[in-house]
Amino acid sequence: MNVLLALAVGYAIGPRSGSQELAELRRSVLALCATEEWGDVVAAARAQAGAGLRGLASLVEGPASPHAQSADLLARVRRLAGRE
Repeated sequence: MNVLLALAVGYAIGPRSGSQELAELRRSVLALCATEEWGDVVAAARAQAGAGLRGLASLVEGPASPHAQSADLLARVRRLAGRE
C-alpha cells in the first residue's frame, strides 16, 4: 500500500519537477516491477484476493458440499453475479 501511495505522490509531483525527474521515476518503477520481490507481492495479493472471494462465496452460498470444486472460482463468481 505504501508503494502505491508513493507512486501516486511521485506521479502528482513529477510533472512539476520536470521531465528528467519524471523519467527517473518511470525507470525506478520499471525496475521495481522487474524484481522478484514485486512478483512475490503480486502473487501474495492474488492469493489473498482468491481467499477473500472464496470466503465471500461460502458466506453467500452457505457451507460447500464435499463435491464442490473451489478450483473454478471464476465460474462461482460469475454465477453469484448472475452473468452465467
